[in-house]
Amino acid sequence: MSEDPLLWNGGGSNFYSYVANNPVIRYDPSGRNIAVIGDIPSYAGARAYSGAAPGMALILQSLSTSNSLVQINTNNDCRNNFDPATLTINWDPTCIAYCDKGHCWATPALLLGHELTHAFHYLNDKHGYDSRASTVVPDYDNAEEQLTIAGTENNAAIVLRECLRLSHHGRHGRSLSPTSID
Repeated sequence: MSEDPLLWNGGGSNFYSYVANNPVIRYDPSGRNIAVIGDIPSYAGARAYSGAAPGMALILQSLSTSNSLVQINTNNDCRNNFDPATLTINWDPTCIAYCDKGHCWATPALLLGHELTHAFHYLNDKHGYDSRASTVVPDYDNAEEQLTIAGTENNAAIVLRECLRLSHHGRHGRSLSPTSID
């Protein structure tokens, strides 16, 4: 075990923040990765599934080698969001979302990819992310949601043979796994 090289160089006092204070269970030799708090097997399954889409694979690779730690907290209350202030993604590995086009559901893995895309946008262009997040766009809430849904998410949905969303609104349901709508 060793201290977090990125946080320590930045003057922090927490030796193990890079593994969410648990260096026995979580391991990140570079100090630059995605930390998952909660349901790690579901994250691994969602990552493997989403990685079949080239755009999503690129985002996963970029975030995994970033100098910034993105933390994913799993939950069971259909809360899926990205908080740029803390670089934290909240994700429910059993929450599915109803898609407008095709009148069907998006898997939890695709919804995780959606939130990872927000993290990618923020880390690569904070000003652009902030500008898009504050620009209202009907049906999508804001321009960042529109870019994420119409771009990376729907491109991944095509490859993964999932539904395409035409808005950021809708209802949620439950699935048995992160890669299924059943």
